[in-house]
Amino acid sequence: MGVLQVALLLHVRGVMTADAAEGARVEAGAGADRDSGGKRAHELVASSLSDAVAGAVSCGSSRHRPRGTDPDLPGSVAVTCAGDVALFFLPGHVHVSATGHALLEGR
Repeated sequence: MGVLQVALLLHVRGVMTADAAEGARVEAGAGADRDSGGKRAHELVASSLSDAVAGAVSCGSSRHRPRGTDPDLPGSVAVTCAGDVALFFLPGHVHVSATGHALLEGR
């Protein structure tokens, strides 16, 4: 039973990572609004896992610029989804966190 529980949690984390990466790619697109990636990632979590998981998870984004390097280098977007997800076969919750990254397009 424990092995199955771990396998399901790893699946949830893998799907959340893919959803966060897709959200980062959305926000990194030229002309995209700030935090559009976090919103998109949350929508994907709801559609790919469940509304219950999406209700327990929050997603947000941040933008980063390289320090001390060529100013022409692109920045990046990081989208992180995190929350306490209910266990499937046991009572309780476990904290799950996933982050996706993408390079900013355009200037």
